Amino acid sequence: CAYDPKTKLSAFAFDAANGSDVAKPFAKELCVVGPENLTGSTDLSGVTAAGLFDVKSCGTLYAKNVHNQLAPASLTKTMTALLALKYGHLEDIITASANVNITEPGAQLAGLKEGDVISAVDGQDITESSVSEVASMIRASDAKSTILTVHRENVDEPLTITVPITDVELPSVFHEMLDSKIGYIRITEFKGVTVEQYKTAFQDLKNQGMEKMIVDLRDNPGGLLDSVCDILRQILPEGLIVYTEDKNGNREEETCDGENALDMPLAVLVNENSASASEIFAGAVKDYGIGTIVGTTTYGKGIVQSIRTLSDGSAVKLTVSKYYTPKGNNIHKTGITPDVEEKLDTNLLNKSDYSHEEDNQLQKAIQVLESDGES
Repeated sequence: CAYDPKTKLSAFAFDAANGSDVAKPFAKELCVVGPENLTGSTDLSGVTAAGLFDVKSCGTLYAKNVHNQLAPASLTKTMTALLALKYGHLEDIITASANVNITEPGAQLAGLKEGDVISAVDGQDITESSVSEVASMIRASDAKSTILTVHRENVDEPLTITVPITDVELPSVFHEMLDSKIGYIRITEFKGVTVEQYKTAFQDLKNQGMEKMIVDLRDNPGGLLDSVCDILRQILPEGLIVYTEDKNGNREEETCDGENALDMPLAVLVNENSASASEIFAGAVKDYGIGTIVGTTTYGKGIVQSIRTLSDGSAVKLTVSKYYTPKGNNIHKTGITPDVEEKLDTNLLNKSDYSHEEDNQLQKAIQVLESDGES
């Protein structure tokens, strides 16, 4: 199993024979698909079935042709970021879990740090427990806080940290002011809370004197259609945002009234992991010519899918229509081609963290905006 924190995806394999009966017919059709850094070195020998596990949606299996997808009952009923993998006759069980995001308000304020290892919750040992079991234990508590036993690097004795149990709104928008009055907004995913977070970020940058803007959609896997359309209504002129069309030619449109059209130079950063809703964003900006797309060609997911729940609790995800950019372009399997192509420097590919100064794609977007101001 390989987990990529940027795409929030884990490549995995599972034994469909031990799953629901509905899973069995699909076993031979499932395979690992997606970014090369997830699938390039995957050995599928002896594996019954394989696919991509989306930690956010918890349990989507991406089928070989991407048109028919299966979510077993065990996954649709359990919200978990932990998955056991069974490799054929070897019977080796391998598990992998996503790292806890220490930017979460409760964890951060309580004093947890990246790299901390939690060994007990309210005095109960959890070293043999799965992530889902620990999460269920905390959710079932009526207390307003939980006491964690934490082991930290270079600290001899375990720490006791009290963390409040609250509803957490994970940030999906990050922003800061760069030089030359350029505002920088990074959107990691289009969720229900993203629209308000974007509006807050935009207004804060405007208050700081922003005159040009960069929207960073690199490694953004997409998300909710309503979310990306509502953000685009803060940017686009009056007209079409995106439309979907099924096999019978039935068409549904998302439009913009143009009342909040952006009045400053714009650059949008994308890469090969910018998908779905991110491509709706980039495609609309490109079609209207209101900004410059910088980076590399996007992932190329231009289909709409619907989940149909089956009688045993499992679900099949089917492709029901395709979506098109304002000019009628369907980017499925082709992606959005940037106006200015800029590949990430090879020495940064294996680095999880690097500065804005090292980020050559960001620097290219800044250069584009500065040149736009001079022309």
